[in-house]
Amino acid sequence: MNLDEMEGFGGDIPFENFTDDIIPLLDLSDSDSYLMPEVCQTVAVKLRKLSQN
Repeated sequence: MNLDEMEGFGGDIPFENFTDDIIPLLDLSDSDSYLMPEVCQTVAVKLRKLSQN
């Protein structure tokens, strides 16, 4: 996935076209949005994996 091509990052490809545990964080609106604790746990695991690469 190229973020420059994604909705919210200058492009028009919706995040629903992809399946990845990081998507809820990337697709989060900047205002008045939040992630449920269960989703945060999943995102945190993915962020840890990404940071180890």
